[in-house]
Amino acid sequence: MVHLISPWHIVLLAVIPTNVASEIIRGVNLGGWLVTEEWITPSVFSSTRTNDEWSLCNALGKDKCRSQLENHWKTFFTRDDFVDIKATGLNAIRIPVGYWAVDVQEYEPYVGGQYPYLIQAVGWASELGLQVLIDLHGAPGSQNGQDNSGLIGPVLFPSNSTNSERSLTVLRNLTQEFTKDIYGSTVTGIELLNEPRLSDPNFPMTQLRSFYADAAEIVRNASTRPLNITFHDAFWGPSYWSNYDPTDSSSTAPANDLTLDTHQYYAFPPQNNLSHPEIIDSICGISQLLKRPASISGIPPTIVGEFSLEVGKPPTDFQPQDDDNLSQDQAQRTWYRLLFEAQNAAYAPSGPGQSSIGWYYWTWKTEWDIDTWSYRRGVADGYIPSDVSNASTYAFPVLGNGCVDSEFNYTAPSYRLTDATIIDPKDGALHTHCTIDICDGKIKRLSKASQWPSPKDEVLSWTQDPNLITIDLEGKFVIPGLIDCHIHLATPPGENGLKDTMHQDHDTALLRQTYLAGEMLKRGFTTVRDCGGAGLAIKEALAEGLVTGPRLFISGHGISQTGGHGDVRSAKDGEYACCGGNAKGLGRIADGVEQCLHAAREELRQGADFIKIMVSGGVVSATDQLTNLQYTPEEIRAFTKVASDAGTYVTAHAYTPAAIRNAVENGVMGIEHGNLIDEATAKLMADKGAFLTPTLVTYEAMASKEFGSFLPPAIAAKNLQVLEAGLKSVQIAVKAGVTMVYGTDLLGSLQVRQSGGFTLLRQAGQSSLQILQAATVNAAKRLRQEYSLGRIKEGFLADLLILDQNPMEDIEVLARPDKCLLAVFKDGRVLTSRWRKIPAEGNASASIR
Repeated sequence: MVHLISPWHIVLLAVIPTNVASEIIRGVNLGGWLVTEEWITPSVFSSTRTNDEWSLCNALGKDKCRSQLENHWKTFFTRDDFVDIKATGLNAIRIPVGYWAVDVQEYEPYVGGQYPYLIQAVGWASELGLQVLIDLHGAPGSQNGQDNSGLIGPVLFPSNSTNSERSLTVLRNLTQEFTKDIYGSTVTGIELLNEPRLSDPNFPMTQLRSFYADAAEIVRNASTRPLNITFHDAFWGPSYWSNYDPTDSSSTAPANDLTLDTHQYYAFPPQNNLSHPEIIDSICGISQLLKRPASISGIPPTIVGEFSLEVGKPPTDFQPQDDDNLSQDQAQRTWYRLLFEAQNAAYAPSGPGQSSIGWYYWTWKTEWDIDTWSYRRGVADGYIPSDVSNASTYAFPVLGNGCVDSEFNYTAPSYRLTDATIIDPKDGALHTHCTIDICDGKIKRLSKASQWPSPKDEVLSWTQDPNLITIDLEGKFVIPGLIDCHIHLATPPGENGLKDTMHQDHDTALLRQTYLAGEMLKRGFTTVRDCGGAGLAIKEALAEGLVTGPRLFISGHGISQTGGHGDVRSAKDGEYACCGGNAKGLGRIADGVEQCLHAAREELRQGADFIKIMVSGGVVSATDQLTNLQYTPEEIRAFTKVASDAGTYVTAHAYTPAAIRNAVENGVMGIEHGNLIDEATAKLMADKGAFLTPTLVTYEAMASKEFGSFLPPAIAAKNLQVLEAGLKSVQIAVKAGVTMVYGTDLLGSLQVRQSGGFTLLRQAGQSSLQILQAATVNAAKRLRQEYSLGRIKEGFLADLLILDQNPMEDIEVLARPDKCLLAVFKDGRVLTSRWRKIPAEGNASASIR
């Protein structure tokens, strides 16, 4: 019988946003969930002493088995797991499914009920921007005779045509369901059959190829949109499948919609007998094969759908005591790190036109979190990078041939900070005499000493290695790294006045940006959001560690209508050429729905993390008034549609109530500035959950005597208008319950005032806690990074500030970084320090203590 989907699930998914991911696939398998395996979840099988799902349900009976598995499906993977997966920089999941989730016969002991959980999983993935590959992991009769197919024993899948026909029915069902519009493009592929074993003489390659041909045609005909058809190499290796087209035996090139899956394990014969150097050489060989131009090799786009860190024995031989203290051993952790990074480099493409497109690790977790099989355990223990999407978290260099430099002298970094006074910005609570353990860029553990700790106080055994750096903070205050949600990195200091600042030579400005980024970090800003101007080059340079500075999120160009706030031309300049898309300085021009759609998509293509639009006049724009309304509702909805489809958001430059309402009522989720807001509009923002980024410090700086010549007279008058209203706007927003984030919006030489916003927000009547929240937890939520940034929590990125005064008593401590900020940790590294006892990397220190 086929299990039908309830209407409740359809209603739930109708509101899920779509997301199309095009980057390198770095994913994990959700092993042991909808297809159970005894070694992954031994508690499910413990009462029966069985070791496959067929036998489990046969022993329990259908009713008891359904009840037991229902509880397992409900609890083993939850939305929290998906959030954690996303937080580690992974962008994809592979979900194994057995045929019995769709079609189980009365004579079979299997039970159904998995389908609603599969639907729920796709929904979570869509919300979080994860792409999904659905994999037929078990076929009728078993395609490999192993536990991962649901049934250990002989390979009976090829023994009759009914097994093949039932499998095709399942594939048709999955394709028809998950290409429906309600799922968007979240499901990017269907895998036809997992790990078919052809060692049985009754299962020849000709029969497998015949099944693949039928299955590919089924998926193509059943799909309502483009969908990758993924097929396993049956352990014959990628080269065998060169120029493969399942429906054209004479093809001289792979079919366009095919993806090859190859599994690379060193836990099974004969590869399990290789030495460590031989394993690294083997991985390097795979790298060179998959990085050959596909036009020459003929190998289809290829994912490594399963791999792990085990190198000696199959997981079924594992016992809980086997990994006692393994991850505490520095040499073992270093080997795991090398093995992971070697495979990451090998299985991901290093350039265009290669066969390799990415990987899925097996698996996200196991019940015992086996160190060589659990991805989350590897991240927690520091031998898998904390953010695999960020190359700066990698340890081993990659050589020109695509292989890692295994001779590189790497030691997994770790810190222990003792006697810390932690301030939690969630509620302002102070936690004294705490120990913060940092490993691989993340906060590994937090503990509270029962007595005053010392460097010899070993609360946690994992840190007993000679490379641990222990620092007694002597009760100093620790807060999360600060977040500035409105900067313009592309207008660095170096020119005189507004006009020259806005029209800097591009190459000169890019070099100056590296200096500006470093200065922001010295002020305690470990993350910044650029609202117009910064490009992909500086973002990637910061992420890769080539430039020292904050983590950077960018909008690309701010998008403006002709004559709007982002149009840098004067009234006497010539007209832009037809037909839209003109980008100059910080802005891009777009008029009409079609141009707005194109402009937003183009910014996302060029690496934008979100979309910034201009919906009112501005202070520094020459040809508009503050009260101008810019962009029609239809144009704004075009922007928000593109952003929603890409899994991101739109923020808008706006001052007046009319402009703010025009934006928020049409799907914009953030307002920059908002100086002229009224109570009714503030309530609308609060009701819609829109964020406000007040930028008081930029108006104060532009009006100050120190920078009196920065603005021309006409613009200075507009600046005074918004300066006077700015403090009141914050008070109105606070009263209405609007979520506010810290922003500065400084240009050129004014950038030195970045920390001055804390003083002005205090003058506006905000409490120390509210201001700290704006620059930490609220800002992290605005960036959609609330599960990795903004708090000092286990598993969060180790972005920390060490202060010698309590900002909860005086928030202006943060406005005096040269006197009060002792050290800045970003990604677990000391990048700047003013305290002699905490040396910074590269001697980036200027001691004040």
